[in-house]
Amino acid sequence: MKKAGVPVPMEEWNIRSKHWVKERTPKITSEGKVLFEDPELQGVADKIEDLSSKEKKGEFIPQREKDVLS
Repeated sequence: MKKAGVPVPMEEWNIRSKHWVKERTPKITSEGKVLFEDPELQGVADKIEDLSSKEKKGEFIPQREKDVLS
């Protein structure tokens, strides 16, 4: 996807978050966004994306029981 210039979905997410989302069978847009029909799942996916971005910037430091999914 990178070679084709297409955004890679969930690229910055940790492996645990990726597995959580993939198990719920999302739709992936051509812009690399994760979409769910269920608004609750979409809300969780949006929060995961936000926290993953903050983690990469150093604004969020996950700790044992307080990681992106919890």
